Amino acid sequence: MSNTSVTFRFVLVLGLVLALLGLASYLVLDKVYRLQMHDKASVVADNVEAFGRWVAKYGSVWVDKDPDSSHLRKREVIDTDGVGQIALDIDRWIAGHSRTLYSKNPALAQREFSEVSAAAGGPAKFRMTSDNYMNPLNRPDEFESAALATIKSRGIREYQFFDQAAREYRYARAVHHKPACIGCHGSPNKAPADVIERYGRHGGFGFRAGDVAGIISVSLPMQPFADVVTPLIGLRELALLLVAFLIPVIFMYSSVLLPIRNLAKLATRASTGASDDLEIPSRSPNTRNEIFQLGLAIRRLNTSTRMLLQRIAHPEDARHRRR
Repeated sequence: MSNTSVTFRFVLVLGLVLALLGLASYLVLDKVYRLQMHDKASVVADNVEAFGRWVAKYGSVWVDKDPDSSHLRKREVIDTDGVGQIALDIDRWIAGHSRTLYSKNPALAQREFSEVSAAAGGPAKFRMTSDNYMNPLNRPDEFESAALATIKSRGIREYQFFDQAAREYRYARAVHHKPACIGCHGSPNKAPADVIERYGRHGGFGFRAGDVAGIISVSLPMQPFADVVTPLIGLRELALLLVAFLIPVIFMYSSVLLPIRNLAKLATRASTGASDDLEIPSRSPNTRNEIFQLGLAIRRLNTSTRMLLQRIAHPEDARHRRR
């Protein structure tokens, strides 16, 4: 390496610097991409929580159609010619123009919301799950089990994982039980009969207000990072990078390397005792340009060398001048 030219070494160092800048840019863009994935998943979780709070505000919502309604609480209503509906107690059987409504609690409404969203074909998939679940359909998968364990052990609110192999981003947010939830998830002896009938007495109970009820689990597809970055770099950006590389190379060659080569030739002539003046551009002695300062020093050295050689060649002239 010591025998190579300065130009080569400068280009090599510059290439290394650009590679490090490229790596830093990659890390920055990767971090931005990951933050965007987190923000998207967080918005989905926000919407799920907002929907759950809306349902919880009314205790439950009632629908007049349900494909699997045998387990749900029922209520008879009178249809008043499409003007409105008057809710009546279940024990009052209304004959004639009546129909059945089915109750959806917050957890059930959120689960069905996730199913409808998944069927719509959107990129974001989400669901509610817990390690103490009532519905077997809500059994946590491997990521969700790890998220639940970490959230509980560390007391954190969020947990995320970038699954590069599956090209999937996984996000989990803790959900805490509110006092209104304990009626169904506290003691099985106090839970509604339809809940016990549907899910049994073995799962989803034993909670207190403030406990981690479970998580909102969100998954988003991840694009390969090259597919994310490639649209950002076009011919214009590549041209700018090339110009950014050439500018310091041209400057180094014209302002440093070429003048140094010329000075090296002049210094070689000076070392041989050249009698002619060295062709060094005249500059002010106070110049701050280091290369020009070196040129002035070589000129002075050449002048001193010629004077010394003249004294050696003609010592009588030197004695005469001293007299």
